[in-house]
Formats: sequence, C-alpha cells, structure tokens
Amino acid sequence: MNRDNGYCEVLVNKFTEECAKQFREEFLFEAEKSREKPVITLIDTYGGAIDGLATMVETMESVPNQVITVCVGKVISAGAILLSFGDKRFCGPHSRIMIHECLYGPPTANIHEVVELSKEALRMNEYWLGKLAENCKIKGGYLGLKRLLKNSNDDRTIHLNAAEALKFGIVDYIGIPKITSETTYAINVVTKNSKKPQ
Repeated sequence: MNRDNGYCEVLVNKFTEECAKQFREEFLFEAEKSREKPVITLIDTYGGAIDGLATMVETMESVPNQVITVCVGKVISAGAILLSFGDKRFCGPHSRIMIHECLYGPPTANIHEVVELSKEALRMNEYWLGKLAENCKIKGGYLGLKRLLKNSNDDRTIHLNAAEALKFGIVDYIGIPKITSETTYAINVVTKNSKKPQ
C-alpha cells in the first residue's frame, strides 16, 4: 500500500515463503523511493513460518529508512517477533498480541530426521526468543523470557492487550502513527492516553 504524503505502508498478514518474497519486493521498492521516508509495517496476523519471519526481518534491517511497526487487530507468534524489530513500535488501542515458543519442522519425518529437527527447533527457538527478549529489554534475556512463558497462566503463552504490551516492552506507544511530510516526518500518535513520541 503506497502513500504519497511522506511515507509508505506495507501490510503483513502471513509468513509463507510467497508472502515473505512479496513483502521484500514491496518493502524495498517503497524504501528506495526516498531514504528519508519512514516505512510503516502494519502487522495483522495469526503468525506463520520462522523462515518467512527471517526474510522479513532481514529486509527491514537492510534499509537505512526508519522502520515503524504497528500491531493492528492481532499480532500472534511470528508476528510478535516481527513487531519487536521496529525502530518505533505501536499497538492499536483495541489490538492484542500473543507470544509463545516457536513451532518448527514438517508434519512428517523419519526417526533420524526427527532427532535433527528437534535440535534445529531448539536452536531456532532460543535464537528468536532471544531476539525478542533483547528487543523488549527483558531482564535475563532468553532465559528470562522462558521463565515468563513458563509462569504464564495459559500453557506457556503470553497474551497482551495494548497497555500490557507497552509495559512488557514489545511496543513503545499505544495508538496508530500518522505521519505527514509537512512535519518533516514527525510521528504523531492518534489516540488517547498514549505515551508521547520522543
């Protein structure tokens, strides 16, 4: 979704290989129009593949543009990790976020593949939860986040509303960003009771 008023928006809904490829093409196309313009990544998803997440994160990190991530509606699983990678991160006042441990591997495999996939699943889980913990500034990093998941009331799943997400550290502001070129790409939050942008 393009904007001609000083910024652009890219929507993330799924994390399939095809969607990740489409995201990369659209994101880079918009970013290359002007390195001065921020790119807003709107995320509304039930999650998906870790490999798709990796492509999207690497795409966002490859440009000099400011990247703004926004939870609109729901951000679950891989979507929560992607949300955490924004330079500035927002959560709509009526939106929700869900965090859990990574799921990895094909539905069928022989016994030898299961052993190797288990090792890789543990590695990927530690890597991405570690990144999430780092982005949220969680004390104790990966192990600290693991403790929070283990102590949750919903089988190692953390559910957050907008206020809880702000306290958790996965977002910086409650609201939806509105950016205009007239304000030199300043960020204005359109909602009540939200933290002021810095």
